[in-house]
Amino acid sequence: MYMPESAVPDDFPFKKTAAWKWAMGGSAIANPFGAYVCEPVFHREELVVGELDPRDRIVAKNVFDCMGHYSRWDVVSLRLSDEDCGPTGPTRARRIRWEQLERVAEKHALPPEKLEAIARDLEGLAVEVDP
Repeated sequence: MYMPESAVPDDFPFKKTAAWKWAMGGSAIANPFGAYVCEPVFHREELVVGELDPRDRIVAKNVFDCMGHYSRWDVVSLRLSDEDCGPTGPTRARRIRWEQLERVAEKHALPPEKLEAIARDLEGLAVEVDP
């Protein structure tokens, strides 16, 4: 995307504080091998036009076929599970001791029973309260 500061209305509240360097362009056309057909265009408006041969994708797929001979069934697998999972594995119910609940309730001036009800409503977060 290319947008010079001059293209923004003066009454835009963030015109003076915005970082306009992020909108410097960079449009390009790359073939299936990742090589540029049209080099990136920066700091100006320009219509980027190029021609691609759809048959090139077949050749590129033979060079790197992620679903063919590069597919490693011994390394990569898809497992479906009904249990909740986090970034390091299955999540387990966390137990909250009543003393912890009371401390948080007192800190925020809430009745402990109300906080307990909130914690029980958050079953999706695997929270259990130990009375």
